[in-house]
Amino acid sequence: MAAHPFSLPFRRDDRFIGRASELAEIHAALQRSNVVVVRAARDAGGGGMGTTALVMEYAYRYREAYQGVIGAVHEGKLGGRRWDTNPWDALSPRAPAPWGARDVRRRMRHAMQQQQRSEPPIGLFVSIGGALPSKSPAQIAGAGKALFTTDGYDLALSSTTVDIGPLQRRDAFALLGPCVDRDPHGARALVDATQGIPLALRLVAATLDEAPDRPLRDILSFFSTQDDTESPQIAMAGAFRLAWDALASEDARRVLRLLSLLPARMAVSMAPIQALLSEDGDDADRLATGVSLLLRRKLLEERTDGRVSLHPRIAELVKATVLDVEAFVTACDERLSSRLADLDWLEEAVHVRGVQAVLENADAVGWLHTRNNLGYVHSSASRPIVDLLRRIAERRRDATRTRTLFLQQIALADALPPRTEGKLTELCVQAQRRLEERAEPHFQLRTQAGTRSGARDRAGDWNAAAFCLDGCHAITAAQGGHVAIWDAARGETVEERSLDATFHRAPVIAPEGLVLAGQTNHGIELFDLTDGASLGVVTKNQGQVALTPDGRYLAILGSDATVSHYDLRKPTPPRQTRIEKATLSPSPRARASRIALSNDGQRVFVLMDDRRLCVWDVAKERYELHTHVDPSALQPTMPVMPFHALHDEARLVVSGDGRSAISTLPDQLVAWELAPRVHGRVLLELPDELQSLALTGDGGFLLVIAEGCVLIWERVSGQIVSVAPVEVGYVSRSEEIPLSVSRDGRMILVAFPIPIFLTWHRHDRNQ
Repeated sequence: MAAHPFSLPFRRDDRFIGRASELAEIHAALQRSNVVVVRAARDAGGGGMGTTALVMEYAYRYREAYQGVIGAVHEGKLGGRRWDTNPWDALSPRAPAPWGARDVRRRMRHAMQQQQRSEPPIGLFVSIGGALPSKSPAQIAGAGKALFTTDGYDLALSSTTVDIGPLQRRDAFALLGPCVDRDPHGARALVDATQGIPLALRLVAATLDEAPDRPLRDILSFFSTQDDTESPQIAMAGAFRLAWDALASEDARRVLRLLSLLPARMAVSMAPIQALLSEDGDDADRLATGVSLLLRRKLLEERTDGRVSLHPRIAELVKATVLDVEAFVTACDERLSSRLADLDWLEEAVHVRGVQAVLENADAVGWLHTRNNLGYVHSSASRPIVDLLRRIAERRRDATRTRTLFLQQIALADALPPRTEGKLTELCVQAQRRLEERAEPHFQLRTQAGTRSGARDRAGDWNAAAFCLDGCHAITAAQGGHVAIWDAARGETVEERSLDATFHRAPVIAPEGLVLAGQTNHGIELFDLTDGASLGVVTKNQGQVALTPDGRYLAILGSDATVSHYDLRKPTPPRQTRIEKATLSPSPRARASRIALSNDGQRVFVLMDDRRLCVWDVAKERYELHTHVDPSALQPTMPVMPFHALHDEARLVVSGDGRSAISTLPDQLVAWELAPRVHGRVLLELPDELQSLALTGDGGFLLVIAEGCVLIWERVSGQIVSVAPVEVGYVSRSEEIPLSVSRDGRMILVAFPIPIFLTWHRHDRNQ
């Protein structure tokens, strides 16, 4: 009889701990049934439960009980061939196979031939993967035994199933190692925080191996302290926050330790581990692409010709992880070259043929999306950014500018939280590099979500944001009274405090005077941001508030449509100027919707819903400007895009010098030039899902949050010069996303759902 074949798609985990009862249960089930399915229990959360490692361990320990043991990875297809008839058809020499996987298939095919020649042909077939073959498991098993891992539950209707849950506490302690003796209470808290999920515990153990003296409370800080920590998904999220913190460091040993968790040879089986790598191509390509980029970022040396070589410290890891080190390095080079070729093709195609022609080439664009993970780059809360660019290009056929907008989107795609975390795309790095080399406008992004701090737990709480005078710090405030000061360069909080108040609507921040004003139960109340103390109630009336940056002047649009202007540095009570509703508009039905102040506090702007903008000169105590715009009689100065949605609330922003303003009307954006006389111009039809407006200090650039991104218009040319996709989550149309721009126009803050700081490198060649 032929020797017993033994070939598995993954190497056995030599650090496997516990699971004795589960191993015995699997063996007993295989004695009763030819097909056994191993899956995570319904309440266990799925990924990271260790089903792959468990099946590999069973096959290794019980290999003598079978005439042969062979296995394969099944992800719906293998080498481009579906398992429609027999799984071994995919192992045909004619089936295309990536590097590394080819040798695995050859050995598996040889093992299968040996098994089929044995009499009787009884063996164990191990299938790893979430998808199920089209043939029934019994047909695949043939005369032998079949052991499947799957995330699905429909297979249990026709097969014996073994459900796997979290590790027992004693096994979890064994996995954590010496820290249990050093800090028993902290170790118990870690086991509770990880819910006993093997992958989460492995990530914690890998971190402790490199820093044995690290306090366990530091590691616990990466896990949520809310009640929802009972959810396995929340526990895994905390473990990956810890992993990414290690990967973000420059310590090469941490990267090696985390990468050593990956199964050997041709695949990455568990979905959470796949999130650490690129989801590009089949399993072998995915491993090469993701590990390649991790190594390039942390551990690879760059040659003068642009090719890469492996750092000596990772040679042993790569040798244990892939079958052929030379093939691995070659694949890294080829993959990088293909990314650069993709970028060249994209830029050239857009430049020569235009956006529309490129988009019509659906096969080419789809191929790009598949190879480079660009599908999520062009998605937003409402519609693809590509559609927006196409409409712009149809009106303004500026290929160079449109090409720059493409590169800006691609460059930021890898950095955005939370949907893109873990997706490492070489194309993003190259796009950013090209923008910098060509001195094109581009962004650098900073967010506290990148450090996995507590900001994610407060996502969506911020209702107001403003940059400080130095442009290096910013202040955010929430209606619940929470206030934070941020370091814009690092995207991290410097100081946090809570005010003893709850605001009925978004408060207003005076970042230079460090004062906050808002509508509380007592009326319009002022607060000192230096110590959080209340400065008193200006008026018991309720209404909309505007405040100058230095905190000296306050304007209130009351519920009775009257406007009050206060000089807060005058003796108590502050000097008040009152503007009656009849003065604002001759129409009794007109309603005042928005109020704003110039930086010097001497002009009060009131936007009416009858298309009027009223400007009150405080010094002269009269209306200096009072005008009405008829959009039908004006020609747009910016591209008119066919958006269809209308907004429930108006928006109004004023430049710092008080000489220009931008407002929304029911269906348009209007630019108001206030000197030497008021002149209203329609900029464009109102974008769908427009949430916020902002102007640079000189009024030269308009910032709009719409279509799931920050759009920057240049007022002079009337063109979009930059696009920055951001993850703004879901908000109602009437809710305004906090948006602020520094005085020099270089820093942008989007404070929803997680504060994102964008450094805008304009590279204005005219300056």
